[in-house]
Amino acid sequence: MGLLIRLGEAEDVPLLRTLGMLEDFADPAVEALDRIDRHAAALVWLTRRSDEPRVRQLIDAVTREDSAAVRDLLLPRSGAAADPPPAPWPVPVARLAEVVRLDGLLRTYPQDTALVGLATRLLATMADTFVHGPRFPDYSRPMPLYEAVVAGAHRLVPDLDAHATLVSLAVDLYCGAGAVLDWPPGRREELLDALGGLLDRPAWAAVAAQAAEGGGGEVGDVLRARWIRRTGRRPFARRGGPDPFRLEVVVTDPAVRGLVETRILADGLPLVASLFPIGVGEHPRALLDRGLLRAGAEPREVKLAWPHCGEGCCGALHVTIRREGHHVVWDGWQGVQGPQPGALRFDAVAYDAEISRAAQDREWEWQAHTTALLIAQGLRDRPEVLAAWDCGDVSAHPAWDDPGTVVVSFRHGPGLGSGTQVPDGPRLSFEWLVPDDGSPPQAQADSAIRRLAAGDPRFLADLRHARREDAEALGFPWPGEEEA
Repeated sequence: MGLLIRLGEAEDVPLLRTLGMLEDFADPAVEALDRIDRHAAALVWLTRRSDEPRVRQLIDAVTREDSAAVRDLLLPRSGAAADPPPAPWPVPVARLAEVVRLDGLLRTYPQDTALVGLATRLLATMADTFVHGPRFPDYSRPMPLYEAVVAGAHRLVPDLDAHATLVSLAVDLYCGAGAVLDWPPGRREELLDALGGLLDRPAWAAVAAQAAEGGGGEVGDVLRARWIRRTGRRPFARRGGPDPFRLEVVVTDPAVRGLVETRILADGLPLVASLFPIGVGEHPRALLDRGLLRAGAEPREVKLAWPHCGEGCCGALHVTIRREGHHVVWDGWQGVQGPQPGALRFDAVAYDAEISRAAQDREWEWQAHTTALLIAQGLRDRPEVLAAWDCGDVSAHPAWDDPGTVVVSFRHGPGLGSGTQVPDGPRLSFEWLVPDDGSPPQAQADSAIRRLAAGDPRFLADLRHARREDAEALGFPWPGEEEA
């Protein structure tokens, strides 16, 4: 099996599929097949990992090459309006797409709107970089799938979910994982033009405009529509040829995660997606607001990206930035996954101008994000508000699960307020939620700081992270054990 993993060829696929049916050989068989035949690898992987009846039915339909049965299993037709929707497939999206040969299925049924919608959602999920990086390595034909999805996108019903998903795909093609696939010259730009032309049509534009104004929908729909308004044109606003150095602050779909990251493009291609595909770019507050990308005579090491599991688990992407005459040089790369890149050299005047432009461009921000920045800055300007209660290390950010709510985080420990805390002493972490009340961000920030200053902030917030013994030592009840 070790030899087959390293040296296996197409003629070994039948043998490996048979070995994959044996429990002890399943994982190495999949590892070997992943290099030779992704479709066979996905079939073996799925066969060994699920006994659910509809998964078995799907495998049987794929094995006998019954594309109609495969489509019907992927898209079960509801028998009645009251029927619950089918449960999500218990399969990673890239493996599912590989098993059913999704791009080929779309070409077989190009007029099936439901199939186009499913493929669009699966492709957007595959391109997501936050958890373990994009899943394109688990799918053998990502570019044909992009082409099939874009070709069929005009069949989708213009609604908020479809609009947001198509915008996500466009952003990915422009400056994400989709941009670094091996596209023929000009083809990626053609797909972007096709998506941009579709989303410019009145029916699509009206969906987002109505939701952004409220339109009787949910608060989450309003936030999502306003995200589309802020983000929707960025992937299509190309300026002739690729810039040697370009910065884009990208906010992902708030219905999915609402992640904020700084994406760095060199000659039109994103560096993080090329060099550290399991990571996301650093927040603009670090790279732009704190000026970490500015170049000086003294070299500065800068973290450009991190993985969702944290730097201590899977590392991070670092580069050393310095000014050298009329150029800014990036070299000394650390954490690169794959071949080590050479030094990048940028014209210093153009480089400084691009950083200034990106730092001043706040169009990507939304209200809760601005409110969070103002709260954090206000508390840094008035450290006594928290220091009086031995609290500090404040931060504020929009909530992951509700981009309209601000989460204010701070820590408490003896001596923290005066700067004399014992390094290994007890400490507690608190979070306080500040919902959007509709007033301007500055008014909301001022109100939040007044509330924190009015009394002990530890009893305004909730205890979130602590060791049980630390909570008991400092007189705070463990969550769930408060007295009635």
